Amino acid sequence: MLVLIRWVSRLFKKEYRFLARYERSHPHFFWYLALDAVISTLVVVGGFQLYSHVNSTSPTDDQLERAGAVQMTANQFINNVKLSGATVYWLGPLYGATYSLNRSLKYAIIVTYISQGSNFNDASQSRLTVETYANSTALSHDDRLLASAPGRKVVTEKGVTIEYDANTLTAMAVTLQGVQEAVIVEYPSKQSESQLLKDAGKLVLVK
Repeated sequence: MLVLIRWVSRLFKKEYRFLARYERSHPHFFWYLALDAVISTLVVVGGFQLYSHVNSTSPTDDQLERAGAVQMTANQFINNVKLSGATVYWLGPLYGATYSLNRSLKYAIIVTYISQGSNFNDASQSRLTVETYANSTALSHDDRLLASAPGRKVVTEKGVTIEYDANTLTAMAVTLQGVQEAVIVEYPSKQSESQLLKDAGKLVLVK
């Protein structure tokens, strides 16, 4: 009990000294005031730096664009490709569509067509994509295409080589004449063989 009384007594003495230092009559009044101002400033600055650090971990606009997380008009898309300096093939602009460009993958650069009225943020939706690979070796790392037999290979009059699964008709690999890049076109639904041949002839560089 005696110990408790002494502890409470010391507590009141400390509180009195704490309050007393803010009396103008206290000899160190201005020193205490300046010290409190410095401490307050340090607390505010430290809090701001912590806030900035936490927010700096959020992805930048450039990182979002590289990951294909930014929806663009045709003109914005073309300008983005030009600024990146990347070699990118596509099927040209489609009426009412918007586009995204994923440059974050190791082997491919993917152009995604977002049809008019579809939800860009709905990852479950199948979309038309055109994927540019630096060469056929890079293409060989992608095992999604032609995984099931029988595969069909067609060489057009212009020397364009097309490979696709004749049963599914939802994707094709295209090797253009005179260039080292290889391209995969994936569709959200089954196409006709004539449509695949037509689209293979429409593939062009973004420029």
